[in-house]
Amino acid sequence: MKISKRLRMIAELVPKCRLLYDVGTDHAYLPIYLVKSGKAERAVASDISSVSADKALENVVGEGLEDKIKVRCGNGLSTLSEDEKPDVILISGMGGVLTVQLLEGNKKAVSEASCLILQPQHNIETVRRYTEKIGFGITAEDFSEENGKAYFTLRCERCDVPPLSYRELALGRFLPEGRNPLFNAWLGRQILKLESKISAAYAKNPNTDITRLEETLSLYKEVYEKCQNART
Repeated sequence: MKISKRLRMIAELVPKCRLLYDVGTDHAYLPIYLVKSGKAERAVASDISSVSADKALENVVGEGLEDKIKVRCGNGLSTLSEDEKPDVILISGMGGVLTVQLLEGNKKAVSEASCLILQPQHNIETVRRYTEKIGFGITAEDFSEENGKAYFTLRCERCDVPPLSYRELALGRFLPEGRNPLFNAWLGRQILKLESKISAAYAKNPNTDITRLEETLSLYKEVYEKCQNART
């Protein structure tokens, strides 16, 4: 099965596991791909939409994987049975606040998991801060773009890592190393947008407090310069 660039980025960050739990599975492309590739022995594909769950089941049956992938319709991690203990929980395609709410909705399952794979659509700083709070360290992070949208993906594992700094909460611990040209280009565009936003705010009202915007711009410029230097 072919999967999109965004989904492939997620798949590459998933470690080998016994049971994968995919929240918001949509058409179950990721569980199917991960089981067929041997990364996941079994999977639960869950979605709150009955239409998506039906399509996911159709795809699973079509691949002959109904004995290894269970498809369920329900909200968040609520469809887990008592005897199921996923070692990897995957949540993608949702906002950062909702991602945190879903994890909070089943603290038992999260506490028993060894790895979280998260791809929030926005409020990623909220997710980074939350995973640190509940004892997960971000051990890998990647970035890609698809159809004009930016995607950050985090692998969070139970391990001892240094606390995240202000810069790392905003832009990650690994991406500022400059190894991902897509991230570098995205950061350059964000700098231009911030500069334009600051100019517009100041033109509208010279007394406007733009301290936060200027702090963010300074941080982005610092990281962007570091990324550029790392590539030369």
